Amino acid sequence: MTLSGREAVEVATRVGQLMREANALQSVPGREDARLQLLRAAKDIILEKNLDLIDNFWKEMTDTSKEKSTSLVVFCLDWMREACAVEPTYLKPTRLILFDLLEHQSAIVQKQSLMTTLLLYQDAYRYITLPSTKEKDAEVVWTELAEIKKLVISPLEIGGFEFAGMHLAKRLLTYKFIESVIMCQSPRDPSVPTRNDNEDRSSSLDMPTRLQFTSKEKVEAEGIKLLQILEDCLMLPQPEITYIDRESICGCLFHLARRRPQFLPRVIQRIEFLNTNIPRSINKVGTESLRKYFRASLINILRRSDDGDMLARIADFLATLGLTPLEINRIRPKLQEALKQKRPTTESELPAKRLKMEGSSESTSSDLVGTDLQALAMDLNMKALMSKITPQKVLKLLRSNLTKVPTKMPAYFTSVYIPMGRKSDEEMVQLLARRMAEQMVAASVGPGPAEIARRKAEEQSLANLMKNSQPDDSDAQPISSVLTRGPSLTAQQHKETMEDDGEASDEEEKPHVISDTQETPEVFKATDKAFHVNEITEPILNDDRGNAILSIVNELISNDGNVLNASGEYLYHKCLIRFAVKVGIDALRDRIMKYILEDIGTRAELAFRWIYEEYALARQLKRDPDFHLAPEADELQRYDDCLAKFIRGFIDHAEYREGLVSALYLEVPLVTEGAISLLHYYCAERSLHGAMRLIQKLVTARPNSVQYITPALEMTLHQRKDLQTQAVQTCVKIYGSIPELRETIKDYAVESIKLLNDPVKPPAWFFSDKFGRGAQLEDYAWTEEYQKLCTTLFTGLLSEDPTFLPTLGEIYVKHPSDVKKTIFKVIEQPMKTIGMNAPEVLLFVRNPPPGSESLVLRIIHLLTETHPATPELISSIQSLYTERIPDVRFLIPILNGLPKKDILAALPKLIKLNPALVQEVFHRLLGTGKHKHDAVQRKPSVTPAEVLIELHRIDLTKADAQTLMKATGLCLAEKDMYPQDIMVFILKTLIDMEPLPFLLMRTILQTLTMYPQTRSFVMNILQRLISKEVWNIPVLWDGFVKCCEKTVPQSFPVLLMIPAEKLLPILEKNPVQLKTGLKQHVATMNVRQRGLMNPRTLSVVEYGTLQLPDGAEERNPVELAAVINPLPSMNGQRGNNNTIVLKIEETPEEEAASTLSDQAEENGADSNHEAPDSADEEATMFIKMEDSDDDETPSSPVQTSSSPVPPLGDSAE
Repeated sequence: MTLSGREAVEVATRVGQLMREANALQSVPGREDARLQLLRAAKDIILEKNLDLIDNFWKEMTDTSKEKSTSLVVFCLDWMREACAVEPTYLKPTRLILFDLLEHQSAIVQKQSLMTTLLLYQDAYRYITLPSTKEKDAEVVWTELAEIKKLVISPLEIGGFEFAGMHLAKRLLTYKFIESVIMCQSPRDPSVPTRNDNEDRSSSLDMPTRLQFTSKEKVEAEGIKLLQILEDCLMLPQPEITYIDRESICGCLFHLARRRPQFLPRVIQRIEFLNTNIPRSINKVGTESLRKYFRASLINILRRSDDGDMLARIADFLATLGLTPLEINRIRPKLQEALKQKRPTTESELPAKRLKMEGSSESTSSDLVGTDLQALAMDLNMKALMSKITPQKVLKLLRSNLTKVPTKMPAYFTSVYIPMGRKSDEEMVQLLARRMAEQMVAASVGPGPAEIARRKAEEQSLANLMKNSQPDDSDAQPISSVLTRGPSLTAQQHKETMEDDGEASDEEEKPHVISDTQETPEVFKATDKAFHVNEITEPILNDDRGNAILSIVNELISNDGNVLNASGEYLYHKCLIRFAVKVGIDALRDRIMKYILEDIGTRAELAFRWIYEEYALARQLKRDPDFHLAPEADELQRYDDCLAKFIRGFIDHAEYREGLVSALYLEVPLVTEGAISLLHYYCAERSLHGAMRLIQKLVTARPNSVQYITPALEMTLHQRKDLQTQAVQTCVKIYGSIPELRETIKDYAVESIKLLNDPVKPPAWFFSDKFGRGAQLEDYAWTEEYQKLCTTLFTGLLSEDPTFLPTLGEIYVKHPSDVKKTIFKVIEQPMKTIGMNAPEVLLFVRNPPPGSESLVLRIIHLLTETHPATPELISSIQSLYTERIPDVRFLIPILNGLPKKDILAALPKLIKLNPALVQEVFHRLLGTGKHKHDAVQRKPSVTPAEVLIELHRIDLTKADAQTLMKATGLCLAEKDMYPQDIMVFILKTLIDMEPLPFLLMRTILQTLTMYPQTRSFVMNILQRLISKEVWNIPVLWDGFVKCCEKTVPQSFPVLLMIPAEKLLPILEKNPVQLKTGLKQHVATMNVRQRGLMNPRTLSVVEYGTLQLPDGAEERNPVELAAVINPLPSMNGQRGNNNTIVLKIEETPEEEAASTLSDQAEENGADSNHEAPDSADEEATMFIKMEDSDDDETPSSPVQTSSSPVPPLGDSAE
């Protein structure tokens, strides 16, 4: 709704009061309901009465998303949804908030967030398809929608493991979101009646063809891909995916089949496959529930579908689900007639058609039509089976396999078995072939899977050829197989060696029995020599030693289940860690690390112990004093390598990523440079939001926080837009919350924007890989995109801290001109966020750095673009203008706030500016264009009439004629500001000026063009000009003649008042229009009227000469002075068809005033326009219209034109 200025102010005041009351209750416990009531009242007022206030209160409303109260967070979601419904440009900040709320700890908030996301997508998609939507705005909204889809659907695209861990309600809403996206991005079938609900209002057919960033084909292809994802969810193996999930997915598929019939064959195909391959994780009750849902949904489709092919298939499927033919006929009484119908197929549809099984073995592979590879495989298997299945073969198979049937029917078979019912042999063969084909496809056997494998092999071969024959590494032996076989082989060889040695020793050495009386030989007598193992053993080679230890570790790892079950976890972990830390073998360390990363969820503690052991060793806190590493080993480097590998491994595991990575960074004793560098990988390749949250935790929880903010600062220059935006937001948030890091962040922002001082190209490090621009330096130079990247962090900080303005001014002076243009663009949003009331802004405007005048001018224009300047800002600009920089351009944004005398004094300088600035000057003075709100919020100091009159008063020494003509033309172009009554007032004022303004006649001509009904008033003006001897002013005389030419025949009496010497050149120059017409006019006069005329004038009109006719005597003519006739009524009802007769008579002043007054009353007494003065005090005679004694001569019609009047000259006609 449109509000007046006072109403808009009242609404804004009311909303501000409600918001202040709500904010006052923020710190009061137990008042959430009262605060919520106030916020809802403010929201309703904004959305119902003044949408312009959305931007003003957006931040305060969305700050409720950070509240602990669930009801306040849900309110934030409602606010964002309703705001985006009326203004989709707010979708970007909404998406960023939704990203956080979708991971909220409350299941209610997650559910409401997904519901809001669904509704936002429908509204935004409909906004894109509107014909009135600009392409640039549509592209921005489409990009945000792509990010929303990616966020919601990404858990389903990684195998469903992360998705299975979600709350059930969140999973169900995810299915519904995908269904809604498919509905919007698929073509609507004309045979299906359109409903009025949100999800059925849009389709891919509504996507405009003018859009460059997408097309109808791309949108539909994405919809098909999402449909495939939804179908794949039916077969997710996770036990957390219950029959409720599958029932919900089937509901989405059946709804799509009803609203988009082109998907019906595909949906039926998928449901048939699920019916015969229900996962074992679903119990008997769940299976029965699913099949009941199948029956109910198929019955609903059977009643409404008109596709004959699909009706037969649905009836067949219902028969397999237990319905009898009689029940099917009750559902669809005229089924046989419907079976003969075919639904027309449009070009936009790609339906999955069932292969007709007519028993013909001669049909080729071109008859196989499937929706996907699985459907194609089933068709091929079914075709092959039907050609081989006969009743005799079936009986033979039954007889030969009866002995293999168990005595007790398995529970799973009971849950999935469906009786076939009574059917003909042909129907039974077809049904049996279908069921066998489904089982064969599930087991990947038969000609169908073989054909699919062949096609995939051909595609892979083609792909390999496209990659220029990359080297084949198929012969390389997997590391896991080597590690698995290595220990077993070594142990076996060791066992065989020991057995051989034992047999040889038994044969060669026999025990000798020595009697007690026998003397011990000398050789066996004890000696004092000490025993050393090294003297009787040979050293083991390093390779053998490593292989032996690796074998032992592999044996330990392969038996970890037995050890952990026996409560030996501590000793087991200690043993593995000592092997990893104390034995310097890379293969051994890699094997243990691989073991840990295989199951991070249960072995994360082992990783932490290993890292702490490495750190203790690096700091020489060893608990084993007898252990010494080789002197060349670098202990800290080993700790860095170990920590980096674990961080990389944890990051690559999505299900444990954020929690374990955060714990690792926060709990390890030392975060090395290698670990910090991995934050780039974490952010760019895995989880953008997770990495940014981790950086915020690190700078607050760990010492030496400067090193942790460095990756975020570097990513503010990253090439990826989403990464760079999130990094800037993180740095701005840290800048506001941690004072110790403000100087570091500010220095980096300043250094980034100072990069633009080099006019040639960016520095070399700007193109390194960590910034996403790894390329040759000579191929790059400064572009606008790179320039904006370097300014983004600075402008983000500027929005939060206006003290950056002086720094910006100092840097701006040193930049090249193209960089200054970029700065003009990027500071728009920060300056609007800061506002014109900030003390820093006022100080900067009052005292800017030398050379930054254009920047100050840009800032002033941005601040006053949507709101009038405040008195404080006006004072600062006036101080700048009068004391430092007398540039009249500074006054343009504050014109409506200046006194009248200052505006009129500056007007000669203002009209000398370039045309764009001059036009803005008049928009602000007249309150037109985009500055209409200024006139509503603040009454201008000057009126439109005063502006135009002042333009006529400007002396030619202050502005040239061409400039003044352009300025008056711009004024009069705003016709709404210069109605007829205003123009009459202006002309009256101009005609009384002494001397007459040289633009007078030009303005009169433009008035005639704009308002043709003012001709009578213009005739009076022309009479006044004759009394002022206008022929002595060449500039005005030419315009006078043009005006007479344009107003014939009304101007004939005026022409007769001109002296004969001046009239003759006019008639000679225009003999056709003026001379002939004037001669005819004189001929219509009676004798008495002609006798009153000057004989010389009559001679000029009739004979074209100043010579008097023979016998004629020259008489002193009566001096003619025109009395200004009153302006005719604005409805144009005054008659113009009477012949204009020149009647000269002397009239007293009182009688003239009375006559004019009577005419004004006749011409419209109830008109709102102000009439001119009733009589001229100097007038002694007047010319009036009356009926002639002779025949009436109709006047020529008035020519009306809305085009602007050109400069005086021949083109003025």
